Amino acid sequence: MKRTISLTMAILLAASFSSCGQTEPSTDSGDTTTAPAVTTNPEPYSGINLDGYTMRVLNWEGKLWNTQSVLDYEEQTGDSVSDAIYARNRTVEEKLNMTLEVVYPPSGNCQTDFLKTMNAGEDTYDAIFNKSSEISANMASGYLYNLYELDAIDLDQPWWYTTFNQNMILEGDKLYQIATPAHLMSFDMTVACYFNKEIIEHYNLDMPYDTVREGKWTYDAMLSYMKQCINLNGDEAFSETGSSTYGVATFSGWLGILTGNADGLVKLEADGTPYFAGASEKFYNVIDKMTEVFVGDGHHCGNADTYDDLFAEGHSLFSIISIGNASVFREMDYEYGILPAPKYSESEEYKSPMGISLLLGIPSTSTTAEKTAIAFDALSYYSYNDVMPAYYNSLCYKGLRDEDSIDMLEIISDSRWADIGCVYGWTYDLLSNLSSKLLSGNLNTASLIETNKNTVESKINSAMNY
Repeated sequence: MKRTISLTMAILLAASFSSCGQTEPSTDSGDTTTAPAVTTNPEPYSGINLDGYTMRVLNWEGKLWNTQSVLDYEEQTGDSVSDAIYARNRTVEEKLNMTLEVVYPPSGNCQTDFLKTMNAGEDTYDAIFNKSSEISANMASGYLYNLYELDAIDLDQPWWYTTFNQNMILEGDKLYQIATPAHLMSFDMTVACYFNKEIIEHYNLDMPYDTVREGKWTYDAMLSYMKQCINLNGDEAFSETGSSTYGVATFSGWLGILTGNADGLVKLEADGTPYFAGASEKFYNVIDKMTEVFVGDGHHCGNADTYDDLFAEGHSLFSIISIGNASVFREMDYEYGILPAPKYSESEEYKSPMGISLLLGIPSTSTTAEKTAIAFDALSYYSYNDVMPAYYNSLCYKGLRDEDSIDMLEIISDSRWADIGCVYGWTYDLLSNLSSKLLSGNLNTASLIETNKNTVESKINSAMNY
């Protein structure tokens, strides 16, 4: 039942972004208006009738970790993003003759309630949005449907986040949870680099946008900017409460995600079987370079409660943070821009990694998997077509009101990818531990990786025992 529909991201985004450099985003629901998508079929879901199907979707209640993680709203409120989500759901319900029913976990934890129903063998949910870190345990228990088997999910289509989801495939044809624009959290949890425009201007430096476009946005380029801007400003020492200007502000959680950009500790055999590859020479080189960027006087990598304040108060040139969590910058008094995460060398492609996020899965007890796949294909299509432009437009606040930052958002979108070891949870603890030791100056990378080798291999073996 696969359909070939050609969408042009550039046309969609150009239409939605055309006003970003000119005005404040309105709270009027008209913000979601965009040019029609270029398709080979203006009504791609005409003739599809799900016969009144009620699709029960388990999702976390409220906004998880300050992200756009709400799947449906009771009514339109004037907020451009939530109204676009509401309109998308009603459109799909009408076109496919179905009803979307979002179910919140009684215990407050999706994994807890999912396991309860699966252990009882109950067909309670048609789809779930669960943390990516839970995928391995659930697929090992046989609790998730292999989404690769469903005709309606065609990863060649852009509304299925092609690059990211194809990178998640195991053994050539096994895929148990995927990212979809129908749920905005996976994009919200993409890590990016924010910078303070006013500090750049104060030191008469060029905006780094062209550096990114030329493929030269590396850790060395970032470090060059930092060295020119780090300043005590009369303070005796760098302090979170003083007048100092830091080069960067982040915390170990985001660095753990970025280390996966170096060279994955987990790789795939030719047949798609994952294995613990250990650290390559490149991995060691990248860790050394990250140590230069994030450790030392004028380099602030504090806890999750302080680093964003340092940037928001104008005391840091850069901040490494996820796109969703950067909403804390909405009210800051300084203009800022957004860049993709830096890369190690100019010869590489940009990679925009994702932290732990909610991904779509279908319980193996489901008797309606094909209907669910069709429904989510439609939800993903209309999300890509209508919701994503509104979502991008909502990011055009403060320093993002310029065409350069819009260009950067497109680069981030196109470069989203999955470090398979981290996303499946096999190396997440190891990378978090590594980043913490990196910041403490007590890092012995080889020893740490060797110590964790058996644990990672055990996790992979357990996950693949389905």
